[in-house]
Amino acid sequence: MDAHVETVESGNVKGRLFALQIKPGDSWLRPSAAGGWNFYPERKHVTYWQNHSLPVAIVVWHESSDTLYFREASPHTLEETGSDGWRLRFGDDDLLTKSALPTLTRLSMGTTYDLRLRELRLLLPWMQRIAQGQRLILEADEWVNKTWGKGSLEITAIAEDGTEAPNRQMGCCPW
Repeated sequence: MDAHVETVESGNVKGRLFALQIKPGDSWLRPSAAGGWNFYPERKHVTYWQNHSLPVAIVVWHESSDTLYFREASPHTLEETGSDGWRLRFGDDDLLTKSALPTLTRLSMGTTYDLRLRELRLLLPWMQRIAQGQRLILEADEWVNKTWGKGSLEITAIAEDGTEAPNRQMGCCPW
């Protein structure tokens, strides 16, 4: 993913996220016979988006018109083509402007079930490591001064033999 976006309502962060895949340039879009544009992602990307722990929106920059389009990448918007491929259609309603904010905010929302399922998907790699017999160690460093804190979190997986397991995806965000 190129970005993770957290929605804010009336100045309050809500802890609701969605992911963005950003594609720059005219080469990503082909004119549609029905008007608008078609984007033809590869199967591996569609599979990745559909299995992602967060809802995913595709943002495409049409360079020659200096226009940004966005569309959710979901089973409701992605169409299978006859050639073992996929298509995502963009039209005038899909312009990425300030008026798109309610649509993007809805993308981060969901039912209680949806939100819990997303959380489980985020935790799955950690649960798999525990199921493999690894231990997880959380190390938190924090420095505090009068106006703001700074620190970091790091999760380390330890294999059954006591050695540090390879750390794919292990680093965690400095704040």
